[in-house]
Amino acid sequence: MAEAVDSKSIQGGFESHGRHHTTMKLTRRLHPRAELKINTYVIISRAVEDGIHRGWNRAFKYAESPSSDTIKSEIEKEVLNSLTEVISWSED
Repeated sequence: MAEAVDSKSIQGGFESHGRHHTTMKLTRRLHPRAELKINTYVIISRAVEDGIHRGWNRAFKYAESPSSDTIKSEIEKEVLNSLTEVISWSED
């Protein structure tokens, strides 16, 4: 869980807490109406990359030579799991 931080006391740059837990410390105060722009391409591409990596590792976890269908299935499952971490899917 993230800790509440007083914006007046934030200084410095980035703090790394592993690959998925990097926080940025602000070096100046932001205007209360500052616009936040999120680079969705970077977020989605990182989620897909992580999913491919996890799916590949999972496919080879219990088999030295998994079938191509097993590899594809595990990668697909893990990519969707990674995307679910950053996207809220609408239930239409």
